[in-house]
Amino acid sequence: MSSETSWTFSLSHDIAIYSLGAIAVVLLVVGIVLLFVMVYTINDLKEREETLEESKKELEKLKVGMKKVQNELEKKRRRNRRLCEGPESGVSRMESDVSRTSVLEEQSTNISEPTSAVSTDTNQSSAVQSETTLTSAAK
Repeated sequence: MSSETSWTFSLSHDIAIYSLGAIAVVLLVVGIVLLFVMVYTINDLKEREETLEESKKELEKLKVGMKKVQNELEKKRRRNRRLCEGPESGVSRMESDVSRTSVLEEQSTNISEPTSAVSTDTNQSSAVQSETTLTSAAK
């Protein structure tokens, strides 16, 4: 019986060793697979980080460009607002002086024309009065 016991013991001992070996091999394969997954994940994260940095740089460039465009747009809005509001709103004095001078010239021309017409009328009425005086004196 002792040989049976030693044979069973040796069989169970061999099974235990094989089982432990199989478990070790499985753990080794799982470890290698996990190692590959980790390396792949780390590389993927590095690529994503580089892409993110590039995207941030592009975003900053776009923000700067957008600020420039907004500033130009605001300048144009102010300029258009000044032009629409007229001389009181800040159009240069030279432009407003030129427009005032042209308005004054037009007004003075308009005033002088009726005055000359009135003086012509006065001359004509004086001529008519002298004719009537002469006709009445001749009678």
